[in-house]
Amino acid sequence: MHPQVAQSAFPSVSELVRSGVVDIADGHFSFASEESGEPTSDTVVPEMEYHAVEVGAGRSIVLFHDLFSSQKGFDPICESLSDDWRCMALDLPGHGASSPLPPDRETTDLLSFVEELVDVLTEFAVLPAALVGHGTGGLLAALIGLTRPELVSSLVLVSCDLRGGVVSTPTDKFLTRMQRDDEEAIEDFFPLRYSENFFLHHPGQTETERDDFSSFDFAAVSGFAAILAECPDLTKRLSTLTMPLLLVTGAKDRIVPPRVVRRAMTEAAKADAEGNISYKILPDAGHMLPIEQPGLLTELIDEHLLTGNWRE
Repeated sequence: MHPQVAQSAFPSVSELVRSGVVDIADGHFSFASEESGEPTSDTVVPEMEYHAVEVGAGRSIVLFHDLFSSQKGFDPICESLSDDWRCMALDLPGHGASSPLPPDRETTDLLSFVEELVDVLTEFAVLPAALVGHGTGGLLAALIGLTRPELVSSLVLVSCDLRGGVVSTPTDKFLTRMQRDDEEAIEDFFPLRYSENFFLHHPGQTETERDDFSSFDFAAVSGFAAILAECPDLTKRLSTLTMPLLLVTGAKDRIVPPRVVRRAMTEAAKADAEGNISYKILPDAGHMLPIEQPGLLTELIDEHLLTGNWRE
């Protein structure tokens, strides 16, 4: 399905700006503090088309994929959870069947994009929901949880670098090389996304993933990646989340190393008096956990949602 962006029935991000929840300045945004000045600008995001796949019925789970992936990466997880949950996996701009951001939108600020994403989910009538985000998709899930907590019942962030800038150093280097038409960039970057264990035990699937990655339209996501690069450091903001949070990472992740996720967990735990935040590390797994360890990841998500303080 390809809905056009609709106006949200909930308070807009502009209203959140006026109320002091967030600040916008020079096309960037940050969370408001007592020392923050008044915001200076806001940006209206033009319409575009989004594609999502939905299975199951019941309380809602929305899943956001990482850069250079699509909603298809969540197929096994959605299928397993669909007996008890309504699962919706969304193709982000320039990925899967969703349209890329038009060239005249490439400088649109991140906060406006988050508002658009909330509008899209409202159009799908899927909110409130638990949000599951992989990689950069986790950043979007966290941003919605921080700016629109009334819409988020629970959060699961998988292999997510919350330090700001969204794209991790290997990803940033890869994008730079692709802009220079470096023909070896794909062959150098692809192995970093998976563990050696995955390559050893799944040679057929490895070739499929390699073919899909090699044929990906990287130019189509350049504008989206530029917007994501505006993300501030969210690490210390995790402690302000009001919903249950699960952080998951692979022990062999070479895109977002486990130490990065552990740091986020440490920061979040400082103010977690109610025990709402948990952390799991999966052995012998790399960055692409939804593909490498879908069964175990599904169990963790299901357990987190069932034992967490679910908010309707």
